[in-house]
Amino acid sequence: MRARPLSALASRLVLLCAVLSARGTFVLAEPRCADDAQAYARATHALRRTATCASVFETIDSLRPLAESTCAETRRRSRRLRAELLGVGGRWEDALETLVRDDSGSSDGLVGKIKEMVASSFAIDRARERGDWRRAYALADASAKASACGGDPRTYQRRADAALELGMHGRAYVDAKTALALGGSVVEAFETMAVAMRALADSIERLTDADALALSCLRRSPENTVCLGVTKTVRGIFKRRRRAIEGEEAWDWDVALEALRELRNETIEEVRVDALVASCRVFGKRERARWKSGTMKAPARALAGALDACTDALGELMLRGDSSGEATANSYYARAWIRVLGANIDGASIDLAGLEALSSSWTLDIDALREAIEKAREANRQKDLYSILGLKREDAKGEDWLRVLKRAYRKLALLLHPDKNPVEDKEEAEEKFNELVRAYKVLSSETLRREYDETGKVSLEMDNTMNGDWSNDENREDKAGKDDFNTEEYVFRYDKRDIGADGRARGEWVHKQSGERFTGERDVRPEPEQREDVCTKRRGYCIAGRGGAEPAHSQHTSSVEQVVVKFHTQTTLPGDSVAARIVRNHFGLQIMEFLFVFDVNLPGDDFVSRTPRVTAKSRLRRLVRTLHAALVGGDTSSLLTSIIEERVVDLSISTESVRTIVDYVASAVAGQAQRSGSPHHTMNLLDGFASQATREMRRLGALGLNSDERTDAFVRVARNMVANPLVASRLLSPGDDSVDESHEVRSLDALWREDVSCRAFEEGDVLSYEMKLAESEDSDDVRSISAALDFETDSGLRLGSFPEAVDQFGFTAAAPSVNFRDVINQNGTNGWITRRVIIPRELFGATPSTWLVAASRIEAGRARVRIRDAKILNTIDSDLDIVHIFHSKHFL
Repeated sequence: MRARPLSALASRLVLLCAVLSARGTFVLAEPRCADDAQAYARATHALRRTATCASVFETIDSLRPLAESTCAETRRRSRRLRAELLGVGGRWEDALETLVRDDSGSSDGLVGKIKEMVASSFAIDRARERGDWRRAYALADASAKASACGGDPRTYQRRADAALELGMHGRAYVDAKTALALGGSVVEAFETMAVAMRALADSIERLTDADALALSCLRRSPENTVCLGVTKTVRGIFKRRRRAIEGEEAWDWDVALEALRELRNETIEEVRVDALVASCRVFGKRERARWKSGTMKAPARALAGALDACTDALGELMLRGDSSGEATANSYYARAWIRVLGANIDGASIDLAGLEALSSSWTLDIDALREAIEKAREANRQKDLYSILGLKREDAKGEDWLRVLKRAYRKLALLLHPDKNPVEDKEEAEEKFNELVRAYKVLSSETLRREYDETGKVSLEMDNTMNGDWSNDENREDKAGKDDFNTEEYVFRYDKRDIGADGRARGEWVHKQSGERFTGERDVRPEPEQREDVCTKRRGYCIAGRGGAEPAHSQHTSSVEQVVVKFHTQTTLPGDSVAARIVRNHFGLQIMEFLFVFDVNLPGDDFVSRTPRVTAKSRLRRLVRTLHAALVGGDTSSLLTSIIEERVVDLSISTESVRTIVDYVASAVAGQAQRSGSPHHTMNLLDGFASQATREMRRLGALGLNSDERTDAFVRVARNMVANPLVASRLLSPGDDSVDESHEVRSLDALWREDVSCRAFEEGDVLSYEMKLAESEDSDDVRSISAALDFETDSGLRLGSFPEAVDQFGFTAAAPSVNFRDVINQNGTNGWITRRVIIPRELFGATPSTWLVAASRIEAGRARVRIRDAKILNTIDSDLDIVHIFHSKHFL
């Protein structure tokens, strides 16, 4: 370090030295001073010849005896030059001590500067004591830069300590190492370097270095708590890694996964990703071992964490650029086994295809996986619903079929109910109980049973589980008209918001013992109370002028009010219609109910085949389905609806980078040469489409709730999947497709309010409203429909014009394409959900003038949209007025 060239400051000091030494010979008062003058010349010779830190320190040592010379001129010059050079070396206190003994008064300016630097050292200590680390760092930094040749090790150690507190770990490590080289405190230096290296560690090697530095610190100071903490942290990571490896080798899956779970929470990137990949591998080995032991299926809930680990691991590997390495192959292999046990046969087949596309020589038993997929496909074919209940198809022909069915169901329900089974068997019992309920629902419905007998399958969405916010009524008479129905054995559960103006509520009858449920209606109005007529009991009490009055009834008045509503959609079909009404019930609650009727386009007589462009969009929708199955699995395929498919394709191809993909695929379908048919161009288009489609699926609810933190990993997996040459080959193959799996999707907008007095939007404004969707009065299925509240401002902008505007679930705010299934199941109350949409910044200052409801549906049919408690509130400024678009209650 001492051989380095001087900085500009040091060079200036050396120039001063040279000038001072070159002013001719000393005026010698006595001949004895001649020897000192020659010694001074020899001492400064090296500095004049070459300006390096080595020559500075050499000159400092040479001038030490001359500073005590009896010759006044030699002593003055030597002390001044030595003080300046000590400052260049950062030894300001020594420089001050040298000058204070100079009584000539010619060094007053230099003394002032050196005193300032000495005072700065004390200022650093005061800033450290106050915890003002930014001030301490700035002062230490200025002091270090003023010392061109290394300087005081304490200055570098002080700057290292401040840098460590400020999170500047690289700077702290370098400064502590410099302080150590300059002879500073060994313990302090090793302590700082150990902490800094632990924070900088991004690999196992650097963790080992941090441990070594901490050990060097502890050898000199065994009780140093900071170094002990570093050693404990680092060795804890090593211990968990060893425990994970030993658990995996011993097939002790719980021990291995627990250790890996802890490692996945580490901040060190390499440790975290390696633990994620290892977790996926261990999960896969565990599920394969279960398969070998005879287990053909595991509950989907128990496998959710394993699937998430493998999906995240593949995403991290793609980010690393490892799309064909051994870790990637092992992750595909593990996820395939997990999906086999989860009965996601389509997902397992996709993973197998991805695995086979990798040209590898790794020892993975692909044949065993392929055989397991086929066996699982056969084992998970839909069970005979009659056999689930212990019945035969011939039993349905009897006149007492419903009685026989109900008796069989109650017997098995009491046996399989989750509350009647031990904790360890609860998940299996719950799965079997749900299977039993599904079979009973199908076979107890004449329509569904006929469909099942004819086709061998039936589409049935399970009802939501019972919710604690339902209202209870145990004693009212049955209004469902069921045979063999005893109301004493059931509880009727309903939501007050669903009570109509006639007092009737749609709800569920729940058996108190078996948990059997079926949907029904009943009148939930209270019985007329026997009120005492005070006017007849107390004569003259109600005569005007004596302070009396006839008692008013406190009950709210039920009513239905028709609302004028009109289409805001530019293009409609002859069969399209919309109606709206306000329904008020006896609890004082009111809802705005919309009924949309959707017509569909029918092909004309001249329709022969689809155009290449239509076929291209159909293939892109099929690609979206494939991506979705690869990301979340076939067991959650109901999250992806045809409405979402259509919206994803439309939004994705509107993005600049992938806008031409439809024309590109259409030209391939028509057998024409693509305009830019290079593999590189094809890959860029597919890569952009996969990225955009994945993000749109997240915003539309196709990836479920709570997936924000995994969106980037989903995108990486999707991009890796479309990189498979088989995907491009199938997408771009010429010719029309024989089967069109797409459904026509219709969207309608209805204008319902233009009379709301509203203020301009401000920062912090939120649109909040409650909503419930239904296909019809008798069905709460939301797979085929979607809706959203929208508005248009006085400047012509709509909330729906901002696809990046989302609600609290991360779903697109005003697009009638969102699948609310998961929101309803996890956050809803009897089908009602509350949406809170943050108003986009682009709308600040604009005033909403028109309120709309947008609805979508697959194919022809109806959609009921119920809205209540719509309002605009501000989450920042509580003094701003709440703007009520539609009140939740009506007032007398």
